[in-house]
Amino acid sequence: MFLVGILWAVFAPLLLLLPLWVIYKGLGALGWPDQWVAHWAVARLRLLRFGLAALLVALPVATIWQLDHHAFVQVCQQEGVPVIRRTAQTDGFFLDDSTANSFGQRYLQTEGFAWMEARSIYKRDAFVRYTRAPDGKVSEVEQATLTARYRVVTDPARPDDHTFVLRTRILDTQADAADQEMARAAMVSFDGGRLKWVLGVYGTDDFPSVRTDNETWHTAYNLVPKTLHPLKAEPSAAR
Repeated sequence: MFLVGILWAVFAPLLLLLPLWVIYKGLGALGWPDQWVAHWAVARLRLLRFGLAALLVALPVATIWQLDHHAFVQVCQQEGVPVIRRTAQTDGFFLDDSTANSFGQRYLQTEGFAWMEARSIYKRDAFVRYTRAPDGKVSEVEQATLTARYRVVTDPARPDDHTFVLRTRILDTQADAADQEMARAAMVSFDGGRLKWVLGVYGTDDFPSVRTDNETWHTAYNLVPKTLHPLKAEPSAAR
């Protein structure tokens, strides 16, 4: 199924050949544009008919895509670029994210943090503390309460049917309520709109885009290590 998805994403625009062929044949049956330029050679008439058919296919597709994409652009403008107000050093934090026990482990394995707290996937009101040992192995212990000063909170949202937003906020729980937010970022993706099934990967878009704004994309993607800097020491009780 994964391979099928990749093939569809790459070759989906070929589906537009069907309406292109239908319109091309329809124009021929109606005598367009032969009745206007009857003195043209057959090859030139076919080329002109093909151009008209392509225009009649492309124009509504482009119009619908532009309308859907405009809604995506408005969401991007509302979210804005990543903001880092201040940074801090710590050996761990609370990651409030559904992928904490999988993708979130990168903060221990590659980013250098000594420990991380997360919500338990087995008990609704419990938490888990992951600790990285000096040999790189990660242990897991359940706990009833949180101890981390810093919290990384992700908030997925769908402002419309074709736009997905993943907001990330980093909070300092020991700061004043109005000053708790240390950093924020949003990564917005557009699935291609109403015509995504015939546009495939060519109709998608992202904000920030790694293709057009690599620096901003890296700031959003690496918001945690850019805001919270792991201590050099081995795991300890410091927070």
